[in-house]
Amino acid sequence: MSSTISDDPTPPPPHTRDFHPGDIDGIVDLWERTVTRPADAVYSLSEVLASCREDHALVAVDDNETVVGAIVGRAAHAQGWIVFFGVTPSRHDSTVASALVNHLARKMGPLGLDRLSAIVSSDEARFDDYVREGFSARENLRYLERMVTVSAHELAVLRELGGHTLPPDLWTAVGGMHRERNCSNCV
Repeated sequence: MSSTISDDPTPPPPHTRDFHPGDIDGIVDLWERTVTRPADAVYSLSEVLASCREDHALVAVDDNETVVGAIVGRAAHAQGWIVFFGVTPSRHDSTVASALVNHLARKMGPLGLDRLSAIVSSDEARFDDYVREGFSARENLRYLERMVTVSAHELAVLRELGGHTLPPDLWTAVGGMHRERNCSNCV
């Protein structure tokens, strides 16, 4: 009688599935492990978690149902946008990344989308994974954003009170008072 003992420490490959509310802690842990500079992330953790609940989120889990990878996408204007894509560093290999991207493409394809897109920081660790999965880098594009200074709730209150918002450049357009505007210790 012969038995085979494997010395291979490689864990079995994870499987992908739809996100469940119980995966939130795993997503947060994965975010903290894979997003090197949260201030530079295109989508904040709160946006990722909201998108997990409202859009298309998939996780890669091991045999213990521990989240080892995730991809979150949202559909907008006949295009799929990847909001978050991460794989635990200890399980990072192209098979996990590939399984997640391909599963998301299959899930979002029936929505009539003609492409999946992602905006990533220039030093994003996942960049090579995106390229390996068939994404093309668009070299002549730059990402711009502007914060909305008045929330929908604040606008509603302003309207109710008969108020309105002023143009954002109004202060700089007003002439005069240069000394007062530049005074750093004025009372």
